[in-house]
Amino acid sequence: MAGPLPSGRFLLRIPPDLHQSLRARAADAGRSLNQFCRAALEAAAGARDAGSASDSAAAEAIAGEFGRRLEAVVLFGSRARARGDDGPWSDVDLLIVLARDAPVTRALYRTWDARLAEAPAVRGLGPNVNPHFAHLPGGPAGSAPDGGGALWLEVALHGIVLWQRTWTVSRWLGDARERMAEGAIRRHHAHGQPYWSYRTGDAHPDLAADYLRRAESRLKAIAVLMDERSWADVVRESQEVVELCLKALLRRARLEVPRIHDVSGVLTDHRDRLPPAARDRLADLARVSRALRRDRELAFYGSEDLTPSRFYQRQDAESALSDAHLVHDVVRAAWR
Repeated sequence: MAGPLPSGRFLLRIPPDLHQSLRARAADAGRSLNQFCRAALEAAAGARDAGSASDSAAAEAIAGEFGRRLEAVVLFGSRARARGDDGPWSDVDLLIVLARDAPVTRALYRTWDARLAEAPAVRGLGPNVNPHFAHLPGGPAGSAPDGGGALWLEVALHGIVLWQRTWTVSRWLGDARERMAEGAIRRHHAHGQPYWSYRTGDAHPDLAADYLRRAESRLKAIAVLMDERSWADVVRESQEVVELCLKALLRRARLEVPRIHDVSGVLTDHRDRLPPAARDRLADLARVSRALRRDRELAFYGSEDLTPSRFYQRQDAESALSDAHLVHDVVRAAWR
C-alpha cells in the first residue's frame, strides 16, 4: 500500500569534483543547478522532462534562422513558471535577444510568421508560441532606462535560457535578481497584474515621451470624430488619451506601468513619487481613470442591450473629451 507522498526534498552528498562539473554544465545550459539536476534526474527516471529536448530543438532552429544576429533564446511566461507542470494549452513565450546592430523591426515578425511559426521544431513546443524580439539592456539592471523593462524583469524571475552565444544574458539576469534582492527594483501588483518600481532613474523616458506624443495625436483625431458625431468613438478615444497620459506620468515617476486600463490605484499607492502638479490633482486623475475604464469597453463592444452609437450622446462625448484634456493638461504641466 502506498504511503504518503514524499516532501519533494532530499539531501544528496556527492564528490566535490562532480559538484563542480554539474555547476559548469548547468551554467553552459543557462539553468540553475537545481533546474539542471532536476531535468537530469527526470530523464534518468523516465519522467517527463519540462520539454528540454523540444525546447533545445526550437532554440537551435531559431539560431539557424537568425545566425550572428542572435544573442540568446529565453523561455519565459507560464511555460517557464510551470517547470514541467504545464499543459498543452500553456502559452510558450520566447524572448529572442538580438545583437545590438540588429534592429527590432516588423520584418523580424514577418520572418517568424513565414519561416519559423510552422517549423516542426517550433511547433513541437506547443500550439501557442509567442516570439518577443528585444536587445539586452545596456546598463546595470538596477537603474532605468538601461535596467530593462517589465518584460526583462519578469524574465529574470522565471526565465530559462535555452541558447546563448555567450554568458552575457545569464549574467544580466543574475544581476537583475541581485538588484531585486537589494530592493533597488521592487515588484508590485494591481488587479492581478505585476508592475515594477525603480529606486533611481527613469522608467524608459523614450517610451514616456512617446505615450504623450501619441495622446496628443489622438486629441487631434478626436476633433474629426466630433465633427462626424461619432459620440461612442469620442468616448473610446478619450479613454485612450487618458490611459496614455497617465502611463507616461507613471514612467516619469520611475514606475513600469501595469497592463491594465485603470491606473487610479497605482497613482494613489505611489502618490509620493508624483510631481507636485500631479499630486495636487490626484483626486481628479483617479476619478477620470476609473470612469473612462468602464466606458472603454461599452463604447467599443456594446452588448445585447446596448448599441454604442445609440447609447452615447453628445453630452457624453463632450464630458469624456473634457476629462481627456484635463488629464493631458495636468500631465503636461507635471512634465516640466
